[in-house]
Amino acid sequence: MSFYEWLLSRHRDRDTPLGELARLVEADPAFPRGFDDRDPHGIIIRHLRSIHASDDVLTLFARAWNDFASAWLRCPVCLVAYARGLGGREAGDRCGNVGNGQERPCVGRLMPQEDLEAAEWVYPREYGAPDPRRRIRLD
Repeated sequence: MSFYEWLLSRHRDRDTPLGELARLVEADPAFPRGFDDRDPHGIIIRHLRSIHASDDVLTLFARAWNDFASAWLRCPVCLVAYARGLGGREAGDRCGNVGNGQERPCVGRLMPQEDLEAAEWVYPREYGAPDPRRRIRLD
């Protein structure tokens, strides 16, 4: 589920500041809607700045993003996102994903999105991943 879908499904019909943000986002035809991007947070921030969003809107977005991110776990190796608790998956579990064109199951440990973004990272030699976003945490 993308941030766009999450925001609208949870807040569009509420009479709250986040509800107002959801309605503003829905009315913006250029707002990033997909979840394919590797940096959805950065893409949304750049979009909001490009339309000269107010500081209040940026603050609301930060609050909404934190709520959104806390509901997801992500594998730091293959970057697959899992809804927290979906299928019994919890932080620290191994991903086991075989999608994304991987030849063998992923061995990354799931972690909350906010921990993933704040962690110190190194490249794993076994993956030979040139993309700095495809790293695992050594601990």
